[in-house]
Amino acid sequence: PIVRQHAIFLRVPLIRGGATTGPPLSARTAIGTASLSSVVRSGADDDGDRSMEPARSPLRMYLACSAIVLLWAGAGTLFYSWINSWPLPQSFFYAIDAGMSIGFCTDVKETTDVSRAFTVVYVLAFASVIGGALVLFVENVTEGVEAAARGTYVRLVEEDAFRRANTSGSGALCYEEFQFLPALQCAGLAEDEMRRVWKKFDTLRDGVVHLNGEFIGRYSKIDAIIRKATSEKTAPLSPSATSGRIVAFLRENIGFLCRTEHRLCLTFIFWLLLGVVWGMVDQGWTPVTALHFAVSACTTGGLTAPPVGADGILPAGPSLFCGLYCLFGVPLFAVTLGHFARILVEEHVIATESRAIARPMSRTEFEFAQKLCTTDSVVHLSDFIIFQLLRQGKIDIKIVQALKKRFRAMDLDSSGVLTLEQATSK
Repeated sequence: PIVRQHAIFLRVPLIRGGATTGPPLSARTAIGTASLSSVVRSGADDDGDRSMEPARSPLRMYLACSAIVLLWAGAGTLFYSWINSWPLPQSFFYAIDAGMSIGFCTDVKETTDVSRAFTVVYVLAFASVIGGALVLFVENVTEGVEAAARGTYVRLVEEDAFRRANTSGSGALCYEEFQFLPALQCAGLAEDEMRRVWKKFDTLRDGVVHLNGEFIGRYSKIDAIIRKATSEKTAPLSPSATSGRIVAFLRENIGFLCRTEHRLCLTFIFWLLLGVVWGMVDQGWTPVTALHFAVSACTTGGLTAPPVGADGILPAGPSLFCGLYCLFGVPLFAVTLGHFARILVEEHVIATESRAIARPMSRTEFEFAQKLCTTDSVVHLSDFIIFQLLRQGKIDIKIVQALKKRFRAMDLDSSGVLTLEQATSK
């Protein structure tokens, strides 16, 4: 079985005269799913081309952002403590208050021009560098930015594998259909090993595997499940049917709250509630006043703040809490605001993109598009899709060139097509 060049680039079927053509279903599915874990790992070997290197671990990004923010906050805390002879907790509070331009209404004020000059540079540093790093850190934690881009594709492949294996059209895989999943066909499992893999998917213990709650999200880990099944000498104890149903119910009906589109809103609501509870318990404020503090702190309004003591010093507890609360609350609010703005303009963006797609090509654009993926004198489906993505700025021409280079490296016989072995070999 083979896959034509312009189809493998985009993982789409060939369409001619309204009919789908190409290799047998199981072979085409195997190309995309026989080793789906490799997609999740986001890695692909290449001959040194940096554009095709595996994605770096998010841990490095977290550590880099954390180091930048800690250096910024630490430098401000130490400087204000030294120049104004303040305690470290109050210095930390003021470093966040001034650096993020919150301006809490407190009696904590600078008294020297040297301190004010430092604040000018300090605020600009946050606005230009630190703010971006902090927003990136919060966005990545709350929304799972790096995983989301791959998650959509992985789910599409999982759904495609499920649909092709479900020859009965029942919407659930029986054991016989389950065995014909591409990854399992390639594994060469014995019957007892196959049964162990089946038990990992049939969590409801009802004799079938459902798409949502059992198959989606688990099939992407099929390589690890197979390895575990082949290493086990005896089948592990499985949960009862009742407990399995409870777990599946929670995962499918309550777990939706932790999805990307809900996680950010829930995090921001939790953060506001945290500020409200602290204000009521620690400061003795009314619920309205505490909410006033939480919202104004996260939005840099700074309209309500804890009072200083009789000695003119802000107590250590409120200083540390307010500093940390704003340090993460301000960028969290910015990301949440951007999320809602994206929802509001989504329909407008879709309409704009639809008009761009409907706009005819010029002769110059046609000549450019016909050579993007193929070498003849017509525009194929793959040429058209790549052209539209380039036209709308969705991808860069360097990405297209990197994909073509990768395809040529896999096409060892220079035939312009990939066999199943070539497409799935490492």
